[in-house]
Amino acid sequence: MLKSLNENNLNIILIFVVFISLTSCDLVKKGADLKELNKNANEKTLSMIGYQPIDPIQVSHVNNSKDTISLNSLLSNFPNEATRIAVGEITQNGSTSFGPFSIARTGRSYSVILDYIKYTTNSLSVTYSEARQPRKIGDSTYLRLEQRLQTAYGAVSGISNELIGKYNNGKHVDTTEFKNVKIKLPVYIGVGLRIQASITVLGDSVNLSSLYSIGAAASQHKLSGTLIIQTLGISGEDISPLMPLPDQINESTIQAAMQSLATIKSKIYNKDRIIISPQVVAFKLSFSIDKAKDLIEAALQSNPPEIVYMGKDKIIIRINDAVETQTISD
Repeated sequence: MLKSLNENNLNIILIFVVFISLTSCDLVKKGADLKELNKNANEKTLSMIGYQPIDPIQVSHVNNSKDTISLNSLLSNFPNEATRIAVGEITQNGSTSFGPFSIARTGRSYSVILDYIKYTTNSLSVTYSEARQPRKIGDSTYLRLEQRLQTAYGAVSGISNELIGKYNNGKHVDTTEFKNVKIKLPVYIGVGLRIQASITVLGDSVNLSSLYSIGAAASQHKLSGTLIIQTLGISGEDISPLMPLPDQINESTIQAAMQSLATIKSKIYNKDRIIISPQVVAFKLSFSIDKAKDLIEAALQSNPPEIVYMGKDKIIIRINDAVETQTISD
C-alpha cells in the first residue's frame, strides 16, 4: 500500500511539473513577445532625437541696400557658441539616425560628429500628427502609436511598436485618439568647425561618447574607418594650410585634428584673411519617425534661409517655410 501511495504521489508530481512547464512556456513566450516589443520601442524612441548635424547649406543673401556688413558685425549676429557631439548609427540604406548611442555594437557602423558652432537659432514650421490605435496581444489590448511629420516639401509616417500599456482592461476597443499640432523646429545657422569619424566596429565595448576613446579603440584594432575635418562657412588664406590630411583614425590623428581646429577657431576674427559665409549647420529634432531627418534636411535644401541686409551692420535671417497642413481626423 505504501508503494502504491508513493507511485500515486509521484504521478501527481509529474503531472504538476508538466502542467507548470507547459503554462510557463506560454507565459515566457508572451513575456518574450512583450520584451521584444518594448526593446523595439526603446530603440525607435531613442533614435533620431536631439541635435542633428547636416552637410552645410549655403544661406541665401538678399541685399536691400548698398551697404555691406563688417566681419565683426556679421559674427555678432551669431551670439551663441556651443560644442556638441552627435552619435548616429548608419543604417543599411545608408542614412544615419542620430540619437543617444554610447556603446557600439560589433558589426555595426556609426558616424560620430564633434561640432564647434557659432550660431543663431531660427525656426522651421512642421505639422506633427499622431494616432493611437488598439492592438491585440494575447488576451490584452494595447495601443500602437502612428506618427506623421509634414512640411511644405513632403511628409513621412511611422508606426511604433511601443507598448503604451493595457487599455480598457483588455476589452474590445474601437476608439482612436488623434493629435494634430503645428510645431517650430530649431534650426542652427552660423559658422563652425567639424570633425567626423565614420567607423565600423570590429570588437565589443567601444565607447562612442569621446573622439579620444574612438582613437584609442582604433589603435587597438577594435574599429576601422575614416576621419573628416571640415570648416562650416569659414575659409581664407589662413585656413587651408591648417587643415590636416589624416590617412587613418588613431590617437595621433585625433589629437592633430583637435589642435588644428583649435588654431582655426582662434583666427575667426582676422578680418583681413578670413572669409565668413553663414550656413545651416544643424537642426534639432524631437520625433522618432523613420526618415524624419531626411525630410527636414530636404526641406532646408529646397528653400534655404535668407539673410536680408537691412542697412549698415544690420541683418535679418528668415526661413520661408509655409506648411500645407493636412488634417488626419476631424
